[in-house]
Amino acid sequence: MPESTSSVLLPPGGQRILVVQAHPDDAEHLCGGTIALLAREGKEVHYLLVTRGDKGSDDPHLPPEHLARIREQEQREAASVLGVQTVTFLEGYSDGEVEPCLQLRREIALVIRQLRPDVVFTFDPWKKDEVHPDHRAVGICTVDAIACARGLWYYPEQLQDGITPHAVRQIYY
Repeated sequence: MPESTSSVLLPPGGQRILVVQAHPDDAEHLCGGTIALLAREGKEVHYLLVTRGDKGSDDPHLPPEHLARIREQEQREAASVLGVQTVTFLEGYSDGEVEPCLQLRREIALVIRQLRPDVVFTFDPWKKDEVHPDHRAVGICTVDAIACARGLWYYPEQLQDGITPHAVRQIYY
């Protein structure tokens, strides 16, 4: 399909999308079809994952470190199939242990400023009955990071080497 400037899914000007998720496979499970369609329309789609999903199995013969390597590779392959341009994993966050904190907010804000997305997809941190603590934490930090990324005085140390504040146009939960 040829590159398109409009989409049935996004507002005009929604050309670059950042998908912020907690674990490998979250994006595909929650909005994989949408991501594939947007990529087919010529949109630039990027993934940011907070963990490598190191506790995503109860197999006693599969240690968390090994599982994390498998899930990271599977995530990169799935993203490639869907047409996602980049996959970034943050460092230092373990599956099941993500908390809403200033450090995570700061890291997400930096990626927003670097990639300059028009639209961000993430978890709804206020969703009734969302049982996974990582999903709630990533959702709230992403919403907070969007607010901070547009401000000059939030994390001013990030504003160097061409990185400037950036205002996201839309957020989709």
